[in-house]
Amino acid sequence: MRLILAMPALPLQTGGEFRVGAGLSTPNTSNLFPSSGEAMGTTERVNSVPRRSSLRLVLVTLFVLLVSTTVILTGFLSFRSGRQSVFEMVDRLRSEIATRIEEDLRRFFAIPHDVAHLNRDVAFQGLLNIDDLPTWQGYLWHQSRLFTSLTKIAAGNEKGEYIAIDRQNGEQAVGQFCDAATGFALFTYEVGDMGVPTSPTKNAGPYDPRSRPWYRSPTEAHQPHWSNVFKHFVDPDLQIAFSLPVYDASGILKGVTTAAVRLSEITAFLKRNRGSPNGLAYIVDESGQLVASSADEPAFSLSSEGEVLRTLAEDSSVSLIRQSARTLLREVGNWGAVDRRISLDDAPDGERLFVQVMPFKDAYGLDWRIVVVIPESDFMAQIHEDVKTTLLLCLLALGLALAVGLLTVRWISGPILLINAAAKDLVAGREVRNLPTDRGDELGSLARSFDRMAREIRRSMQSLKSELAERRRAEAALRESEAQYRSIFENAIEGIFRSTPGGRFLSVNPAFARIYGYDSPDEMIQSVADIGKDIYFRQEDRAKLIDEIERSDVANGFEQEVRRKDGSVGWVSVSARSARNERGELVHLDGFAVDITERKRAEEALKLANLVVENSSVVLFRWRAVEGWPVDMVSENVSQFGYSPDELRSGAVPFSSIVHPDDLARVAHEVQFYSAAGMDRFQQEYRIVFRDGRVRWVEDRTLVERDGDGQISFYQGIVIDITERKLAEDALRQEMHFTDTLIDSMPGIFYVFDEQGRLARWSKQLERATGYDAATISSMRALDFFVQEDREGVAQKIQDVFVQGRTQVEGRVLTKDGQAVPFFLTGLRIVAGDKSYLVGVGLDLSERVRAEAEAARLQSLLQSVIMQSPVPMVLALPDGTVELYNESCRSVLGAPTGTGLQSGLNLFTLEPSWINYGADGTEIPASELPITLALMGKTTRSREMRVLRRDGTERWILADAVPVCDEDGAVQAGFLTFVDITERKQAEAALRESEERFSVFMDNLPAGVFMKDSGGKVVYANRYLRELFGWGDVVGKSTRELLPPEAALRMEADDRAALAGGLTTVAEWVRDVANRERIFQTSKFPIPREGHAPLLGGIAIDITDRNRAEEELRASEAFLETIIQHSPFSMWVADSTGTMIRMNQACRTLLRGTDEELVGRYNLFTDNVLESRGVMSLVRRVFEQGETVRFIVDYDSAELSTVHVAETTRVVLEATISPVLDARGQVAHAIVQHLDLSERRQTEEALRNSLLEKESLLKEVHHRVKNNLQVISSLLKLQARKIHNPEVHEVLRDTHNRVRSMALLHETLYRSGDLAKVRFPQYVKNVCSHVARSYGAGAENVRLRHEIVDVTLDLDLAIPAGLIINELVSNAFKHAFPSDSEGEIVVELRSEPEGQLVLRVSDDGVGLPPELDPRTTETLGLLLVRNLARQLDGRMSVTSDRGTVFEIVFPAHSA
Repeated sequence: MRLILAMPALPLQTGGEFRVGAGLSTPNTSNLFPSSGEAMGTTERVNSVPRRSSLRLVLVTLFVLLVSTTVILTGFLSFRSGRQSVFEMVDRLRSEIATRIEEDLRRFFAIPHDVAHLNRDVAFQGLLNIDDLPTWQGYLWHQSRLFTSLTKIAAGNEKGEYIAIDRQNGEQAVGQFCDAATGFALFTYEVGDMGVPTSPTKNAGPYDPRSRPWYRSPTEAHQPHWSNVFKHFVDPDLQIAFSLPVYDASGILKGVTTAAVRLSEITAFLKRNRGSPNGLAYIVDESGQLVASSADEPAFSLSSEGEVLRTLAEDSSVSLIRQSARTLLREVGNWGAVDRRISLDDAPDGERLFVQVMPFKDAYGLDWRIVVVIPESDFMAQIHEDVKTTLLLCLLALGLALAVGLLTVRWISGPILLINAAAKDLVAGREVRNLPTDRGDELGSLARSFDRMAREIRRSMQSLKSELAERRRAEAALRESEAQYRSIFENAIEGIFRSTPGGRFLSVNPAFARIYGYDSPDEMIQSVADIGKDIYFRQEDRAKLIDEIERSDVANGFEQEVRRKDGSVGWVSVSARSARNERGELVHLDGFAVDITERKRAEEALKLANLVVENSSVVLFRWRAVEGWPVDMVSENVSQFGYSPDELRSGAVPFSSIVHPDDLARVAHEVQFYSAAGMDRFQQEYRIVFRDGRVRWVEDRTLVERDGDGQISFYQGIVIDITERKLAEDALRQEMHFTDTLIDSMPGIFYVFDEQGRLARWSKQLERATGYDAATISSMRALDFFVQEDREGVAQKIQDVFVQGRTQVEGRVLTKDGQAVPFFLTGLRIVAGDKSYLVGVGLDLSERVRAEAEAARLQSLLQSVIMQSPVPMVLALPDGTVELYNESCRSVLGAPTGTGLQSGLNLFTLEPSWINYGADGTEIPASELPITLALMGKTTRSREMRVLRRDGTERWILADAVPVCDEDGAVQAGFLTFVDITERKQAEAALRESEERFSVFMDNLPAGVFMKDSGGKVVYANRYLRELFGWGDVVGKSTRELLPPEAALRMEADDRAALAGGLTTVAEWVRDVANRERIFQTSKFPIPREGHAPLLGGIAIDITDRNRAEEELRASEAFLETIIQHSPFSMWVADSTGTMIRMNQACRTLLRGTDEELVGRYNLFTDNVLESRGVMSLVRRVFEQGETVRFIVDYDSAELSTVHVAETTRVVLEATISPVLDARGQVAHAIVQHLDLSERRQTEEALRNSLLEKESLLKEVHHRVKNNLQVISSLLKLQARKIHNPEVHEVLRDTHNRVRSMALLHETLYRSGDLAKVRFPQYVKNVCSHVARSYGAGAENVRLRHEIVDVTLDLDLAIPAGLIINELVSNAFKHAFPSDSEGEIVVELRSEPEGQLVLRVSDDGVGLPPELDPRTTETLGLLLVRNLARQLDGRMSVTSDRGTVFEIVFPAHSA
């Protein structure tokens, strides 16, 4: 180590002066050895330094300053870091608390929202009648038990009736009711189980729900709505209610359902989310009034008159609420201006407060603000204590540093003085003396090192200085050049390569290696020995690239299919340029490659998506919002209606014309109503008329499109055929009418009531027997019909029915006029769905004799009713014998026809039987069937089963089974009812399949599809977007998390515009995962959601290629115009009437006319020459049928003036007229081309004579070749007869057959009219016949069959194909049938799509030996077949299973 002493001078207390320093040697040594003058000057400057400064004082001072500064700086940084961490933690904490409160609020308000919606749906679907509110009592009571957080659940109707269950003091349930019977006065009462009143009613005075805010707000807004905050009339608490209007199917208002909650519940979870010991959270409405807070301050007070006075947040008695509210108002002006999350840090009264406010809104009028306040003191107290401790430690460290510094300086000062003197000697050029080299510590080592350095330093410095300077300059230049090249090469996103013409890579960059699936460039260079074989899917593509570069030195945009490392196939676009040596020889290729696999896949995916839509049964429409609804767009599969898409799109068939005339007015009225109501989507059912006159029902799901002004511009619809469902509904209505008629025709009274005693069905006889009308009976309970003395016994019997299954009783029925009529009544329990009912009949016992005689008939009739009921029913005895099952049961299960006792049908033996499966697909044994379990005394509810019927078909059923017990509880029978849910299951399966198809469809779309919520978070993104941008799981991420900031800001602005203004189409520029710029045409539109903020949907179509193509098209059009104008061929354009509107320069020259003379004047249809030559019909075909025609017409000197042709004796013109179609397929223009054939006619005549001579010559050549080949064949045959060696004889025979097959080909050509092509079927027949004859008696047991498609082959295909057939048929005769066994050889040739031919030679012989591989064996025959297959550019495959099959696929035309 070389050491250089260069420390600043520090005088000792003794008055001596010195310089001390240590450091590594550096290249800059120009000042290490100053001249004598410089050294003297330095000495003088050193001597001029005052000598009073003490080294000890300096070292101690530095040491103390170092320690104290370190301690103080550490304490300060620790305090600042801690404080910053606290601020960041508090910022995250308050944001998290606000978000948590928002989530809690949404969950809390979801309950009244869902309950009110549920009640609205129950009323809309007719499960409860909103015009009969007393029937709601038990239902609302059950809801109040389920949803304890609700203080009130209520409903009111347009008649002024009202019912509610109110929960007071958190527990006590109070009923409220008013209707016409109460004089529309509100009565309240306490309720018990099932909503039954348990206390007398209290009159609270007149009450009209229609005037109440909770009723008026939703009805006036025509949508769900929240009420204002109000005080409960009993509990000391604030409440808020959610209400929905109820409309019937015709859109008429029937009433309102509502549900209310206490705001004290909000206070409870606000206290759980304060964030810190002294922090708090509170909620205010848009006017700043407190809704709830985590403090104990009430949100309201009562005036002396009992009026509710709401508390303003800025006037709160809680200081944190008051200070934070005033701070926020100073910043934003008013609470209504807070439309996003805002964070503030303020110190209003000396203490810093961390405040965050965020809006809480929904689509139904709720507009609150959530405020979180956290004081700084909750987190900074401990940090202040730490600061005091740090200061104390600093003082202690300072004292310790002073003591240690004094001791250290005393120990090191002596040796340093000696080294300082030696340094002065070294600088002055004197000999170094008196160094303390005898010390054993570090200072002694330093002295010895200084001594050695002084001796060496002078010898090495000069040479080292020049050497280092030169080396640094060279290295700097080399590093700069290499770094620039390497950075470009390694970081390029395109693949860059250099390769030899022979097929070796010299270098590739990482991007190029990644395209082909290699981990590194080195791996790719070492692995790829031949680029054409290892990389290119088709080797000829490599050859084409090399040929192009050899020809023009550059190749651009070669799109080629390549093979990656893992064997997968992709597409790349390659551009390359040649590099040549001084002699012009190609040395290597430099170029780059771009992966275009995704683009190719997208093109294929687009074709697939179109195919999926066109094969769907759902027809897509887009109508213009004008009279008649003309079709703007329709999917191609509309042809299933009998109409073509062009008919509908062109307006020839308006959509209104295919709507059934009886439905058209209703459909138009509904469309007008829904549009006027501002609905963005609606659904209709109506009939349409097919072209063949058939009428079908359809369901139309329509989406409304609006323009920027909110006006409706288009309707989009999905039209689905629902005819089968409509037919099923009509059948059900007819069945219900039949049942009602049957019940009303029964003698006696018939009744059905539920477990609460409410009558569900009754016969007209009940009305006649009691004198009550239907309206009165519907409001009565079962016991209301009996005299008071009989009610207890009847009630017990009714209870027995629902427990044991059946009963009978005698009781006196009280008629409307007060008479007590004795009746004999029966009861039987049935189960429908999840409810039990009592079904029975009653006989008037005043005529007991008649009644007893009639009883049997009634029982039979009841059985008949059951038998004809549309609900399947089964009654089985305890021994398993089926006592009864009705026609509906037989129809569903496929059981034997008949009623009553079925001999041989037993549940335990199941002979005859049907097989039952559970929902999971496992077979259910007879002992576990619902009816069997009922015979064991067990009840089964709503069990889904799959039944395999006797005829092999399957049905799904929903089964209920109950035991039928006697008075002692013994099981007498089992009763089973079920519902056929096959169609529902099929619909569910179809829905799942539809959802899967939708998912597959979306993920295979060649376009991006996405959905975002109102906060900008991604809800859905299809696979196209995820793969294009390299995204993983994107759900829940914002645009700023997925895209660069600039692109994200643009997209967020477009998103907001689309949510506010409807459908918006924008162009967006983004970079994909490969950092390539992409241009997307994105359509964004809001997706409404009931009860929630709308989603944002979008479809992004990559128009990068289209944009580029449009630019290229414009350039191409300009280029084409230049070509046309400079074309040597005469060209002009006619309009749809045949009048010339434009022509090129060649046309002007040919016709010898100007634009003024011809354009607009000459017309094809008035040209007399065309009419006289008989070609006018061809001209008309161009304009009437859109065909391209070509004809030749000659003009003589008398006719030249017609078209201004140059004057000559005769002109022959070839005219080609091509139509140009518009978007509707109509001829808009025609392009006319003239070719002067006058001179060509003479040339053609000379050529024709020459061709006749050459054809004669060619026939003679084929004839002589055939003769020569036959001579060779005969010689081989003669030679074979003289050879007795079997192997040589076999070789000569094979050679004879090969020569003979070629001779047959030339004979076929000679005898045919076409000397270049061979009619292949006849040629194959001749070859096969010759081969069979050559094997003589050995071929007698083998049948030879050929199935050849009628095809004509080129000569260069026919020769190798014929030789292949000769070889394979010969091999089959020789080896496939040993010992003269029988068999068959089949020769087939068939055509395949895309111009491919398949040659197949098969036999049913012994097959190939196991050890023989036809792909590698070197026998002459198979080697010849493989070479000939390659000559055909074909692929050969061989199978040997029950014989041998050779199959060769080759193109039908030679390249």
